[in-house]
Amino acid sequence: MTKLTTAIFSLFLSANLMSAALADDGKDIKIPSGVDPFRLKLLKKAEKLKVYVNMVGIGDAKDEKMLFPRAKGDAVGTHQQMNARFESAVKNTERFDAFSDTSGGVRDQSDLVVEGMIVAATQNIEDYEAIRKAVTTVRLDIKIKDTGSGRIIKARTLTGVYGDQKGEGTVIRSDAEFASKSAELAGDYEKAMQEALMIGAGYLERTIRPLGVVDEVEGDVMTLIGGSNHGIRPNDRMVIFRAKTKRVGEVEAFGIMRPVAVVECDTVSSDTSQCQVKLKGKDWPLVKDDFAVLGDASLKISGD
Repeated sequence: MTKLTTAIFSLFLSANLMSAALADDGKDIKIPSGVDPFRLKLLKKAEKLKVYVNMVGIGDAKDEKMLFPRAKGDAVGTHQQMNARFESAVKNTERFDAFSDTSGGVRDQSDLVVEGMIVAATQNIEDYEAIRKAVTTVRLDIKIKDTGSGRIIKARTLTGVYGDQKGEGTVIRSDAEFASKSAELAGDYEKAMQEALMIGAGYLERTIRPLGVVDEVEGDVMTLIGGSNHGIRPNDRMVIFRAKTKRVGEVEAFGIMRPVAVVECDTVSSDTSQCQVKLKGKDWPLVKDDFAVLGDASLKISGD
């Protein structure tokens, strides 16, 4: 191979490598659902969004108004126990500070109240993979309310199921076993309820996502106003978008949102995050005061 041929080949190879390196430029970037300016008011406060949970319609196990019959109610728990379980599920997302709504205290206008109500609970004995076992379903209504205005931000019915997967569900070989396995069957209700609460916490994480604001940009490195105090965790991927906020009735809303980039926040402090650009959108480059929202890939809980 001559020197000229080698040089041409090297230039060709370099051009291909450069093209490969830029393959992530100009990509179509999807802005996730759940972008709500509600969180922006917390950026200056340097604190996580406070969520007060309340399981309505759940009384003490001895309360005749309780949805569940006595045996099921003993497994599911009292009002206080259910609130504690819901609170724990919300805290597990690491995006919010969660409290029981029965704990009292002063509410801030930037707080949220999340109400949950059991609307159905069923248990069927089904032929499943060559055995008969219980498949238990609990349906939970979720309402996310703005404390300041009292308006319902989001509402949805979510379903928790226990027994539809391999290794789950109480096995019933004959009708005569029902009495001896009543405690296990009641325990299946508890597991289905826990699944519903976890899905509810995931719905909250997806619906009210952490937000940030671009502060500084140097090449492919940037800093966000927004850190662990605002629900951002190390290695979270954030979608950067450009938009104007506007007043719609009594609430703040984003106008047209234009995706700019996807970044990964490898260094997260209390109030800021340093992130690396991973994808560049058609509206690149980043500029100060662009917004950032948690991407789907970084949701901790996958939900309904």
